[in-house]
Amino acid sequence: MGQLLCGIPVLPSSDFDRTAAFFTKLGFRHVARFPAYLILRRGGAELHFRPAQTHELDPSNSHFTAYIRVLNTRSLEAEWESLNLPATGPGSLRKRFVKREWGMTEAYACDPDGALITFGAGTAEPS
Repeated sequence: MGQLLCGIPVLPSSDFDRTAAFFTKLGFRHVARFPAYLILRRGGAELHFRPAQTHELDPSNSHFTAYIRVLNTRSLEAEWESLNLPATGPGSLRKRFVKREWGMTEAYACDPDGALITFGAGTAEPS
């Protein structure tokens, strides 16, 4: 039987330069860029992007999401503390990790095109 390794979200980007600049602030690095594809990575987490037509993408009403598991929320909070990003809207970061009722401790980023990236730690146990 084949073994699955990981899932990688492919998100829309209306501007690869703007997308890469935003995620670079969050510690991601550029891996590869082609005319119709962008790959960014931080540790074992990758985000892939394909071009999106601006007229088709409404950042205020995006339904694109990705979930990235993290090991050390305190370290990320400390790293992100000095970032001068808004707390809401496209291009934002909610830097503080909060314990959620489903057992995860999470922080959130909203990329410039409105995709919600959740950073989470802990184990969500079914009740």
